[in-house]
Amino acid sequence: MTSNFNQSSFRNPSLCVYIGNTSSFDDQTLIDYCSKFGTIVSCSIDNCPNEKRIFCDFHIVEFAINQQLEYFLNKSIHQIDSIILDVKLYEKLIENFEILNIDRKLFIGPIIDLNDINMITEFYKQIDPILQYYISSHGTQTYVLIEFSNRQHIRTIIQQQIIPKTVDNKIFAIHTAIHPKEFINKKLFATNGQSQICINGITDQITEKMLIDYFEKRASVIACHILSTDPKCAIVQFANDKCTQKFLDISVIRFYETTLSISKVPDHLTSTLLPCTNDKETEVYYNDDEIDELLEATRLNSIHSLAIQNEPILPLQSIEPMRGDSPEISECGWASPPRTVINHCLPVDQPAQRLSSQPCITTMDINTDAIYQTIVIDTDIKPIHNSINNILHFVEEFQKQLEQIKDEYMMKFSKDRVSIERELNQLINEEQIAFEKIHQQLCDFRRRSSTKYYDHKRKYS
Repeated sequence: MTSNFNQSSFRNPSLCVYIGNTSSFDDQTLIDYCSKFGTIVSCSIDNCPNEKRIFCDFHIVEFAINQQLEYFLNKSIHQIDSIILDVKLYEKLIENFEILNIDRKLFIGPIIDLNDINMITEFYKQIDPILQYYISSHGTQTYVLIEFSNRQHIRTIIQQQIIPKTVDNKIFAIHTAIHPKEFINKKLFATNGQSQICINGITDQITEKMLIDYFEKRASVIACHILSTDPKCAIVQFANDKCTQKFLDISVIRFYETTLSISKVPDHLTSTLLPCTNDKETEVYYNDDEIDELLEATRLNSIHSLAIQNEPILPLQSIEPMRGDSPEISECGWASPPRTVINHCLPVDQPAQRLSSQPCITTMDINTDAIYQTIVIDTDIKPIHNSINNILHFVEEFQKQLEQIKDEYMMKFSKDRVSIERELNQLINEEQIAFEKIHQQLCDFRRRSSTKYYDHKRKYS
């Protein structure tokens, strides 16, 4: 199939796949292979600088339609030049980066003499006998890409700088493989407006990275952008709608001694940016004008809500007639205060003839029959209902703040526990290495002592 692709970036994340183990061949080889399954829209290492692309062992490939993507994913093993590709669905990847083995890879080089490749691999096989290695070339530079079976080997090599030297004492450089989360997921996609929130109240000391670090502890963040036209507002996009609703329920957070308010992206603006057809599922990005419109709409909605809440309660002037067995109840407008439904106050055994004989009344009439006195009472207690609602709202906000504090402490506890376990594993590994060295030295000492003893015995016997 033909491919009309864009090398720079992808447009629709729902049609993208992550393909790992791609540094051993060029982009065109990967494009030709993926084109067998459908039309390729883009094939890129998104946002990665050119000087770091040699250390990128992955590509993001975007297909034209969903059927082609499913056709590609249905194949169990993808292989190019005897190299098995690591294929992951992009949407699953951004929710959990732990499924990748990218942090077990190490680039060593640059390689000038091809004989050094065997020397490097044999050197590191003393640490990990089952490692795998590939040759990665980018322009005139060539590196050896080694994938270890354990992440601990990478940490030990980097911390202790375990690097081989050539015969002429040339020392190679080591580089960790670029992780996808460093350069992907940097765009705001308008097609998933339900997964975005607006944050207001940002100060000059708050940066996008600080916001991402804060929210990533609680949810999977796709992108975060502080508006250039209004630095006090930012838009954060999450991987799913559940995370968005979680923060919308909180509505207010305390961030670095600053109170930030959270609001929802208006639906009417998001709907105007959605694609119209299913044949070409394209993403539309927020430009500056659309973000300004979004911000203005959010402010207008907030002002309108405050105006409704502060509007004084006016006497009700509408008349509610009582007729027949099924009385009709005329409802008030959105901006009107709530009022009592009269038929809820009527006795069950009240005859229908008496209802029809009564004149039409209003909720403010206090001179009618005693059976309608509950109407006046309900009208008088409306301020009490408002107070109760305010108290309930305060209790709900207090509970949400408690839940937020609980989540923060749980996240901090989990993070500290993982750090402690990592340090303990590292300490155990270092102690094991030291113990093996001491054991080897002890064996050598015993062997030399035994040799000297028998030599001395033969000499004087």
